[in-house]
Amino acid sequence: MDFGKKRNTLEFSLDVINFSNLLNHNWGVKKTVNRRQLLHLQYFNRPNGTPRFSFPYFDSANKIPLTSSFSDDLSIASRWQLQFGLRYIF
Repeated sequence: MDFGKKRNTLEFSLDVINFSNLLNHNWGVKKTVNRRQLLHLQYFNRPNGTPRFSFPYFDSANKIPLTSSFSDDLSIASRWQLQFGLRYIF
């Protein structure tokens, strides 16, 4: 569009965020670490100084063992998003 000596422009944009998750719901899923410290130090044996470790539970209240290092993060970062844009340049 021209108004006087100035040229005005209207610009549309479309952005797809996490495009792979749009194609397949198993792709583009963010992974999070279940436990940063896999072993817990319980104590040291006094005579020889060897450490005693325990393996943590994923849920200690229900005694569910930790079986995998990572789990799926189901937040907005793991979902595809569509973003529309409109820009008027004058």
